[in-house]
Amino acid sequence: MGFKKAAILFPSLIALGVLYLIYTSFYPTDSFYKEDFEFITKIELPKSANIITKDANYPDIHGKYSSVAVVKLSINDYNVLLDRIKKDSSFTPQSHIGTSSIYHE
Repeated sequence: MGFKKAAILFPSLIALGVLYLIYTSFYPTDSFYKEDFEFITKIELPKSANIITKDANYPDIHGKYSSVAVVKLSINDYNVLLDRIKKDSSFTPQSHIGTSSIYHE
C-alpha cells in the first residue's frame, strides 16, 4: 500500500512544483519586484514597502524584459528614498525610476 501512495505522491509533487514554476514565470511574486528594484538601483527597498500593483513582460529571446510596480511607502521612508535618489549621481532626469512611479500618502 505504501508504494502506491508514493507512486502517486512523488509525481504529484513534481507536477505541482513544475506548475508553480510556470505560474511564477508569467506572474512573478512580490520578491521578484523587490529584488529587481534592489538590483537595478543598488538601493535596498524600505521595509515599509508594500507592492500595490505590479506587471512584467516575459523575457524575449535575448533575456530582456521590463517590470513595473507601484509601491506604497511610509512618508518617512519615501522622503529618505527620494533624498537618496536625488543625491545619487547615477540617477539622471532621464532614468526610468522617478517620483511619479512612487505612491505615498
